[in-house]
Amino acid sequence: MITRRLRLRAVASGAVAAVAIATATVPLTAPAVAGAAQPKPAAVPAGPLGVDAALAQAKRTGKKVEATAAGTSTQTLNALPDGQLLLSQSVMPNRKRVGDTWKQLDPTLTRRAD
Repeated sequence: MITRRLRLRAVASGAVAAVAIATATVPLTAPAVAGAAQPKPAAVPAGPLGVDAALAQAKRTGKKVEATAAGTSTQTLNALPDGQLLLSQSVMPNRKRVGDTWKQLDPTLTRRAD
């Protein structure tokens, strides 16, 4: 009897966790409204590219575009032409922000006199 209660409690808590995860998931793209006027994308601004601008540029060019304003040293966020976002993460930093651009880190070490 006790084993059955524990088993039922485990199943119930797993179901609650699955529902919580399913309801906490937020889509990254909003569905298009039929007949709604689509605004023209603005000119590409100088500096870091935001997510909305990257999505517009990806749709316009048909190529993957990085949203440089949304990235970090361990994450890159790319806008895809179909309106989806692709997040790539790494455990260790692989780039560094220099001004408005990201520069790849040089992992090579060199021996110097000092």
